[in-house]
Amino acid sequence: MAFRRIFIYPSLAALGLLISACASAPSETDRPPLPEPDLEGETAEPDPQVEQEIASPPSPKPEIIVPEDFAFPKSLSLCPRMTISNAPPANAEGEIATYATMAALHGVRLAVAPIEAGCFSSGFGPRNGRPHKGIDLYNPDPVAIYAATDGWIREKVYREDYGNMLVIQHGDTVFARYAHLESFADNIEIGDTVRIGQTIGIMGETGRGQVPRHLHYEVLTGEWGVLTGSFGLTPVDIFAHIPTN
Repeated sequence: MAFRRIFIYPSLAALGLLISACASAPSETDRPPLPEPDLEGETAEPDPQVEQEIASPPSPKPEIIVPEDFAFPKSLSLCPRMTISNAPPANAEGEIATYATMAALHGVRLAVAPIEAGCFSSGFGPRNGRPHKGIDLYNPDPVAIYAATDGWIREKVYREDYGNMLVIQHGDTVFARYAHLESFADNIEIGDTVRIGQTIGIMGETGRGQVPRHLHYEVLTGEWGVLTGSFGLTPVDIFAHIPTN
Protein backbone atom coordinates (compact mmCIF):
# COMPACT_ATOMS: atom_id res chain seq x y z
CA MET A 1 0.00 0.00 0.00
CA ALA A 2 1.36 3.44 -0.89
CA PHE A 3 1.25 6.29 1.62
CA ARG A 4 1.02 9.92 0.77
CA ARG A 5 2.50 12.66 2.91
CA ILE A 6 -0.07 15.23 3.96
CA PHE A 7 1.10 18.75 4.86
CA ILE A 8 -1.18 21.04 6.84
CA TYR A 9 -0.43 24.68 6.22
CA PRO A 10 -1.65 27.26 8.73
CA SER A 11 -3.91 29.93 7.46
CA LEU A 12 -2.41 33.33 6.80
CA ALA A 13 -4.42 34.78 9.71
CA ALA A 14 -3.13 32.21 12.22
CA LEU A 15 0.42 32.67 10.99
CA GLY A 16 0.13 36.41 11.50
CA LEU A 17 -1.05 35.98 15.10
CA LEU A 18 1.88 33.65 15.86
CA ILE A 19 4.45 36.11 14.49
CA SER A 20 2.86 38.99 16.42
CA ALA A 21 2.94 37.06 19.72
CA CYS A 22 6.60 36.15 19.33
CA ALA A 23 7.55 39.73 18.53
CA SER A 24 5.77 41.08 21.60
CA ALA A 25 7.35 38.63 24.11
CA PRO A 26 10.02 40.45 26.18
CA SER A 27 13.58 39.24 25.88
CA GLU A 28 15.96 38.89 28.81
CA THR A 29 17.67 42.15 27.81
CA ASP A 30 14.34 44.01 27.64
CA ARG A 31 13.44 43.25 31.26
CA PRO A 32 14.28 45.97 33.83
CA PRO A 33 17.09 45.06 36.25
CA LEU A 34 16.19 44.09 39.81
CA PRO A 35 16.75 46.89 42.32
CA GLU A 36 19.90 46.68 44.40
CA PRO A 37 19.63 47.03 48.19
CA ASP A 38 20.69 50.39 49.57
CA LEU A 39 23.61 50.81 51.95
CA GLU A 40 22.86 49.46 55.43
CA GLY A 41 19.83 47.59 54.14
CA GLU A 42 17.50 50.59 54.04
CA THR A 43 15.43 48.79 51.38
CA ALA A 44 17.11 45.43 51.74
CA GLU A 45 15.43 42.16 50.85
CA PRO A 46 16.31 38.56 51.70
CA ASP A 47 19.37 37.29 49.88
CA PRO A 48 18.30 34.26 47.80
CA GLN A 49 21.75 32.77 48.30
CA VAL A 50 21.30 32.67 52.09
CA GLU A 51 19.55 29.74 53.69
CA GLN A 52 16.86 31.24 55.94
CA GLU A 53 15.42 28.17 57.64
CA ILE A 54 17.45 26.39 60.30
CA ALA A 55 16.94 23.89 63.09
CA SER A 56 14.38 24.32 65.85
CA PRO A 57 15.31 26.78 68.62
CA PRO A 58 17.18 25.49 71.66
CA SER A 59 15.47 24.97 75.00
CA PRO A 60 14.51 28.17 76.87
CA LYS A 61 17.13 29.64 79.19
CA PRO A 62 16.49 30.68 82.80
CA GLU A 63 15.55 34.29 83.53
CA ILE A 64 18.37 36.66 82.65
CA ILE A 65 19.90 38.59 85.55
CA VAL A 66 22.21 41.44 84.58
CA PRO A 67 24.92 42.26 87.15
CA GLU A 68 25.35 45.95 87.98
CA ASP A 69 28.98 45.88 86.82
CA PHE A 70 28.26 44.29 83.45
CA ALA A 71 30.45 45.21 80.49
CA PHE A 72 27.93 47.39 78.60
CA PRO A 73 28.67 51.15 78.68
CA LYS A 74 27.23 52.91 81.74
CA SER A 75 26.81 56.13 79.75
CA LEU A 76 26.69 57.02 76.06
CA SER A 77 27.58 60.30 74.37
CA LEU A 78 26.88 61.78 70.98
CA CYS A 79 29.94 61.55 68.73
CA PRO A 80 31.71 64.93 68.74
CA ARG A 81 32.26 66.81 65.48
CA MET A 82 29.68 64.65 63.67
CA THR A 83 26.37 65.54 62.08
CA ILE A 84 24.01 63.10 63.82
CA SER A 85 20.61 62.22 62.38
CA ASN A 86 17.76 61.71 64.86
CA ALA A 87 19.99 62.44 67.84
CA PRO A 88 18.37 61.85 71.25
CA PRO A 89 18.49 64.70 73.79
CA ALA A 90 21.86 65.23 75.44
CA ASN A 91 23.34 67.46 78.13
CA ALA A 92 25.97 70.15 77.60
CA GLU A 93 28.76 67.55 77.70
CA GLY A 94 27.08 65.50 74.97
CA GLU A 95 25.94 62.67 77.24
CA ILE A 96 22.58 61.23 76.14
CA ALA A 97 20.03 62.14 78.78
CA THR A 98 17.64 59.26 78.07
CA TYR A 99 20.29 56.53 77.90
CA ALA A 100 20.17 53.48 80.15
CA THR A 101 22.17 50.27 79.92
CA MET A 102 19.13 48.07 79.27
CA ALA A 103 15.78 48.43 77.50
CA ALA A 104 12.72 46.17 77.70
CA LEU A 105 10.70 44.90 74.74
CA HIS A 106 7.96 42.25 74.92
CA GLY A 107 9.33 41.01 78.22
CA VAL A 108 12.92 40.80 76.96
CA ARG A 109 15.65 42.96 78.53
CA LEU A 110 18.46 43.74 76.12
CA ALA A 111 21.39 46.15 75.92
CA VAL A 112 20.88 49.54 74.31
CA ALA A 113 24.55 49.76 73.25
CA PRO A 114 26.06 46.23 73.03
CA ILE A 115 29.63 47.42 72.49
CA GLU A 116 32.85 47.56 74.47
CA ALA A 117 33.09 51.34 73.98
CA GLY A 118 31.99 53.99 71.51
CA CYS A 119 29.69 56.92 70.82
CA PHE A 120 26.31 57.47 69.17
CA SER A 121 26.65 58.50 65.50
CA SER A 122 23.15 58.02 63.99
CA GLY A 123 19.66 57.41 65.32
CA PHE A 124 16.53 55.54 64.29
CA GLY A 125 14.30 57.33 61.78
CA PRO A 126 14.48 59.16 58.43
CA ARG A 127 17.96 59.84 57.14
CA ASN A 128 18.81 61.35 53.75
CA GLY A 129 15.25 60.75 52.61
CA ARG A 130 15.21 57.08 53.57
CA PRO A 131 14.46 55.17 56.76
CA HIS A 132 17.41 54.28 58.98
CA LYS A 133 16.17 51.16 60.75
CA GLY A 134 18.57 51.04 63.66
CA ILE A 135 21.18 53.05 65.52
CA ASP A 136 24.86 53.45 64.70
CA LEU A 137 27.58 53.23 67.35
CA TYR A 138 31.02 54.47 66.33
CA ASN A 139 34.57 53.83 67.49
CA PRO A 140 37.73 54.31 65.41
CA ASP A 141 39.20 51.25 67.12
CA PRO A 142 38.23 47.59 66.55
CA VAL A 143 36.34 47.14 69.83
CA ALA A 144 34.30 44.09 70.83
CA ILE A 145 30.62 43.66 69.96
CA TYR A 146 28.56 41.80 72.57
CA ALA A 147 25.32 39.82 72.48
CA ALA A 148 22.68 42.22 73.81
CA THR A 149 21.13 39.41 75.85
CA ASP A 150 20.76 35.63 75.74
CA GLY A 151 19.66 34.20 72.40
CA TRP A 152 20.56 32.00 69.46
CA ILE A 153 22.01 32.82 66.07
CA ARG A 154 19.52 32.88 63.19
CA GLU A 155 21.72 34.40 60.46
CA LYS A 156 25.46 34.67 59.96
CA VAL A 157 26.36 36.01 56.53
CA TYR A 158 28.21 38.59 54.47
CA ARG A 159 25.98 40.98 52.49
CA GLU A 160 26.99 43.94 50.34
CA ASP A 161 24.66 46.27 52.25
CA TYR A 162 25.29 45.05 55.83
CA GLY A 163 28.77 43.59 55.47
CA ASN A 164 29.47 40.84 58.00
CA MET A 165 26.09 40.47 59.70
CA LEU A 166 24.63 38.47 62.57
CA VAL A 167 20.95 38.19 63.43
CA ILE A 168 20.25 36.82 66.90
CA GLN A 169 16.86 35.78 68.23
CA HIS A 170 16.59 37.17 71.76
CA GLY A 171 13.02 36.13 72.56
CA ASP A 172 9.91 34.63 70.98
CA THR A 173 9.32 37.81 68.95
CA VAL A 174 12.47 39.86 69.62
CA PHE A 175 15.55 39.83 67.37
CA ALA A 176 18.63 41.99 66.82
CA ARG A 177 20.80 42.62 63.78
CA TYR A 178 24.52 43.35 64.26
CA ALA A 179 26.09 44.65 61.05
CA HIS A 180 29.40 45.80 59.49
CA LEU A 181 31.45 43.52 61.75
CA GLU A 182 35.14 43.32 60.94
CA SER A 183 35.00 39.65 61.85
CA PHE A 184 32.84 37.13 63.66
CA ALA A 185 33.88 35.62 66.94
CA ASP A 186 35.49 32.20 66.65
CA ASN A 187 33.33 29.11 66.90
CA ILE A 188 29.89 30.72 66.56
CA GLU A 189 27.59 29.35 63.89
CA ILE A 190 23.93 29.44 62.92
CA GLY A 191 21.91 27.65 65.59
CA ASP A 192 24.41 28.27 68.41
CA THR A 193 23.22 29.77 71.67
CA VAL A 194 24.90 32.91 73.01
CA ARG A 195 24.89 34.44 76.47
CA ILE A 196 24.41 38.06 77.42
CA GLY A 197 27.68 39.98 77.11
CA GLN A 198 29.38 37.24 75.08
CA THR A 199 31.69 38.62 72.40
CA ILE A 200 30.12 37.88 69.01
CA GLY A 201 32.41 39.92 66.76
CA ILE A 202 34.60 42.98 66.26
CA MET A 203 33.34 46.41 65.17
CA GLY A 204 34.27 46.98 61.54
CA GLU A 205 33.55 48.75 58.28
CA THR A 206 32.61 45.88 55.99
CA GLY A 207 30.04 46.24 53.23
CA ARG A 208 29.57 48.26 50.09
CA GLY A 209 30.54 51.93 50.18
CA GLN A 210 32.97 53.96 52.21
CA VAL A 211 31.66 53.87 55.76
CA PRO A 212 33.63 54.54 58.94
CA ARG A 213 34.05 51.77 61.47
CA HIS A 214 30.79 51.35 63.41
CA LEU A 215 28.11 48.93 64.56
CA HIS A 216 24.74 49.18 62.85
CA TYR A 217 22.39 47.77 65.49
CA GLU A 218 18.75 47.00 64.70
CA VAL A 219 16.16 45.68 67.13
CA LEU A 220 13.35 43.81 65.38
CA THR A 221 10.02 42.30 66.35
CA GLY A 222 7.62 39.84 64.74
CA GLU A 223 7.42 36.25 63.59
CA TRP A 224 10.32 34.70 61.69
CA GLY A 225 9.36 33.71 58.15
CA VAL A 226 11.00 30.86 56.27
CA LEU A 227 11.17 32.91 53.07
CA THR A 228 11.57 36.44 54.43
CA GLY A 229 13.84 35.75 57.41
CA SER A 230 14.86 38.87 59.30
CA PHE A 231 13.66 41.14 56.50
CA GLY A 232 10.05 40.24 57.26
CA LEU A 233 10.41 41.63 60.80
CA THR A 234 9.53 45.12 62.01
CA PRO A 235 12.37 47.40 63.19
CA VAL A 236 11.81 49.44 66.35
CA ASP A 237 13.66 52.28 68.05
CA ILE A 238 15.48 50.77 71.04
CA PHE A 239 15.53 54.19 72.73
CA ALA A 240 11.73 54.19 72.79
CA HIS A 241 11.85 51.12 75.06
CA ILE A 242 14.20 52.42 77.73
CA PRO A 243 12.42 52.47 81.11
CA THR A 244 11.65 56.00 82.30
CA ASN A 245 12.06 55.28 86.01
